[in-house]
Amino acid sequence: MSARKNLGIDGENLAAKYLENLGYSIVGRNFRHRLGEIDIVAE
Repeated sequence: MSARKNLGIDGENLAAKYLENLGYSIVGRNFRHRLGEIDIVAE
């Protein structure tokens, strides 16, 4: 895997942990739609 791809994955994981620490629960990740992608869905 490329360094850029790894950096993106690490960033998403860090963001997800941050949201969980704030009390959010992660509902989904990498939701794809023809108009784009949502990396993290939290509630």
